[in-house]
Amino acid sequence: TSATLSFFLSPKLYLPMVAFIILMTNVMRCALMWRRVQWSIFRPYLIGTLPGALLGAFAFRVLPDDILKLLFGIFLLTYVLFSCLWRSSGVQTAPSGFAAVGVATGVQSGIVGSAGSLMSIFLLGSGLSAPVFAATMVFTQTVTHTAKLFSYLYFDGLPLHVIPICLLISLWKLPPIWIGRKVSERIDRDRFRRLILVLLFVVGVRFVFGYFAK
Repeated sequence: TSATLSFFLSPKLYLPMVAFIILMTNVMRCALMWRRVQWSIFRPYLIGTLPGALLGAFAFRVLPDDILKLLFGIFLLTYVLFSCLWRSSGVQTAPSGFAAVGVATGVQSGIVGSAGSLMSIFLLGSGLSAPVFAATMVFTQTVTHTAKLFSYLYFDGLPLHVIPICLLISLWKLPPIWIGRKVSERIDRDRFRRLILVLLFVVGVRFVFGYFAK
């Protein structure tokens, strides 16, 4: 969603919109997954991500559009690099260390719209099973997006007139998500993953090159 909207809208508009849309689509997942959350990781993460999201939203509000585009491009390229190099291993972190991870992901999410890739690096290193990993990821990112949206509102970074549009997009995404899951069962997952990474790489290069080519 973020990569698609970035072709048409300013970062000051599409990043808050993406945060709102992700939050809406994650609410139902939280209701279904809460029993599998690794709470020993979630609690310190919660302590760190609240001030981190506030700081990130403030930086988002004061940074110019071209810097935001550059940072978003760097974020996408970093995500692609992570997916290629650290997809299976991750970084080992004690549960208490997730307070610092929460600060970092909160700041990153506030500035570039998402921090799932950074969080997954550390969750992968915790040795969680797939269901626990997924549930903990959904809960941590939902909390971060919630804190970030309230911070955007506080700093006048989320125009109220786009909220109905975000709700419509969230509802519109439900059928494609269901269809995508069905389609994904019939195609090679590694090939599909590589296709997505190529798309993100192209968008990232576009933003970084566009900044330095001015």
